[in-house]
Amino acid sequence: MARLKSSHASEKNDNHAVVLVDFDNLAQLLGDGQRNQHQVVLDLVSELRRYLTEELRLTPVHLLAFGDFTTCEAGVGVAMEAVAAAGIEPRYVQTGMDDNDPAMGLAIQATELLQSRPDLSAFVVVSGDNWYVPLVQHLQRAGKFVLVAAVDLPQSMSGVASEVSDAFLNARYLLDTQDRAAVTRKRQITTGTDRAASPSPQTRAPSTLKSVDDRGAMRGLELIEEYFGQYEEVYLTPLLRKMSELLPDADGEPKDLVNTLQDAGAVWLEKRRGFPYDYTILVVNDEHPDVKEVRASSDDDSDYEPDDYPDSYEEPVEDDHEYEDTRA
Repeated sequence: MARLKSSHASEKNDNHAVVLVDFDNLAQLLGDGQRNQHQVVLDLVSELRRYLTEELRLTPVHLLAFGDFTTCEAGVGVAMEAVAAAGIEPRYVQTGMDDNDPAMGLAIQATELLQSRPDLSAFVVVSGDNWYVPLVQHLQRAGKFVLVAAVDLPQSMSGVASEVSDAFLNARYLLDTQDRAAVTRKRQITTGTDRAASPSPQTRAPSTLKSVDDRGAMRGLELIEEYFGQYEEVYLTPLLRKMSELLPDADGEPKDLVNTLQDAGAVWLEKRRGFPYDYTILVVNDEHPDVKEVRASSDDDSDYEPDDYPDSYEEPVEDDHEYEDTRA
């Protein structure tokens, strides 16, 4: 069984990245009338920045958004002002005969930055259904790490080199549950299909389930639901940090609690590709009886008592958590 182990190595985060947002293409696929598209786009980019910093150990030093911003119902001025307020530089690209003009502007900017900014280790593109395969190949040949976070992923990458297919990230996982459902509805209405629908992580859930008898592990499961329940996949590093901060020492080490939950089949761990290191995510098993019980009682008052928490906390040690396969 895959288990956790810790190493106390600490790496300085000096891998600079540029984030290039295909704003119009992205906005066309987001929003369902309840929220303005630019708000959903900015929430997605905010979550992506956290993902880049905490999981991929990249430092976004430059963020650019390309488009004419007319796809936003709130209006061009409102959208561009909100983008700028979020620390993203809006690049107005007038759309003429070709709707892909913003994508062309993004690609040109990327190639210019490749020459003018040798300090950039990574290029991150955020889009709806533009996949930028030629740009990915060009940047990879230059030795750069490339990530394309797209809401609609290619159905097939057959015939494309594996390093290109590995560059794609399903951007729907960066949305909360409501916005992700809105994307699916919008795709089904406009095309009658959901091109980017990926197999649910639940298809990989463990089949052997046992009761979680350890009280500390149950506290950990309740914490996961309270702080990370809106996500299908939970980044392990911030989860362990949160457990260290909030759970009493008497419950045990956070990694041991996760291992207990994993042994019971309530959660499982998977590796993900990262830069410069791979990382681990945790997935909660929706079908586990204890998970169902925790979720059913999530609207009730928490059973944590004030005495359960220490008066003060030491700053947690920054650990790299890796798999240790203990199967024979």
